[in-house]
Amino acid sequence: MEHPLKYKSYAILVAHNHPNGNTSPSEEDITLTKTLEFTADILGVTLYDHIIVNEKSYFSFRKECII
Repeated sequence: MEHPLKYKSYAILVAHNHPNGNTSPSEEDITLTKTLEFTADILGVTLYDHIIVNEKSYFSFRKECII
């Protein structure tokens, strides 16, 4: 969260890949997303989305109403 605060960001977008090709979030991904959302809210920053990608598709936490 250092960089969003340093640059006075309004919102952040988190993205990463799953090299195995499965874009389903792991329990760790879900926990991290909830922690980021909670922390961002306290700091007045919006967690816009957390996206997991592979070569052909993606998973959006916002689209799936997890955040």
